[in-house]
Amino acid sequence: NRVVANIALGAGSVPVEVAVNAFHPEVYVTDAGRASLWVLSYVSKAVMAEIPLSIVSPFGLAIMPLGDFVYVSNADGGLTSGMISLVNTQRRREFRTIDISAQGLVSLDMALTPVAATTLYIACNGTDSVAGLNTRTNTLLGAPFPLLLGSAANAPFAIALRRDNAFLYVCDNDLTATTSELVVFDVPTLTPSVVAMAAGEECTDIVCHPNNQKAYVCTRPGGRVRVLNTVVNTFVGNVVNVPAGARPAKAALNEAGRLGMFTEQTGTGAMIFQTMADVVTSPVIGTGTTPFGCAISAITSDPIGARARQRRLRGRRNRGLR
Repeated sequence: NRVVANIALGAGSVPVEVAVNAFHPEVYVTDAGRASLWVLSYVSKAVMAEIPLSIVSPFGLAIMPLGDFVYVSNADGGLTSGMISLVNTQRRREFRTIDISAQGLVSLDMALTPVAATTLYIACNGTDSVAGLNTRTNTLLGAPFPLLLGSAANAPFAIALRRDNAFLYVCDNDLTATTSELVVFDVPTLTPSVVAMAAGEECTDIVCHPNNQKAYVCTRPGGRVRVLNTVVNTFVGNVVNVPAGARPAKAALNEAGRLGMFTEQTGTGAMIFQTMADVVTSPVIGTGTTPFGCAISAITSDPIGARARQRRLRGRRNRGLR
């Protein structure tokens, strides 16, 4: 659990989110300082490419299951507000921009429906809603899905889907971060309900376990990674051994769901936790003082198996399976 390399980006870089391509040894990093997407190799631990984007403030990432395209959200509230980017990862260029201004101007986190990834859900900050995008046509799915009207929380920040596509979770904060709520959409009906947060607690991320039984919610300033039972959608505990006063930011799980990681912004850097007992087992040494995004590699060491999985996913997507 040590940092093995630091990869230098360009001057003026402000790295935000990170995501791993499941079929290629590539890592993508959004850069709000240079309005670009970086492609890194985690084999050579070097920069492979910088892809200029038309949007001003790249933020979140969502990779299509075959790894051939990646969506990039846009935290800009100015000239390029209401746009997201679609990047071709093989040609390493921006394929197109997509106008979502009818549903939201500032887009942050995103989540794809499992397996075929036919729908992209986008957290639209400031409009208190979630946008839905058809990934086959790259067009919006009708009206946005409003969160609970009348709530003080109006800034959706993080979003996640249960792996079986039963529930969509949205971390919804108010613009002064004095109140927060976890909104749960029943996906078939898109009916929202709320899981209450503690007073003054800000919800910064949520990641769902592959067993569809629980999820982990990063909160601050209380310094908790809370455990949510995703069957009944109730908090049932916390990850233990989180340092007192911690400020968890983002979290990730490995493919099997046995281990997790969350970034921590008070000086610890990042922490590894074990999901069977929900306990922190080790800090990650050398991550720096204020890390934000994190991702865990899921690439297989068997390229033939990876290609076979790609073919299965392509077949499911072509048949319209979710």
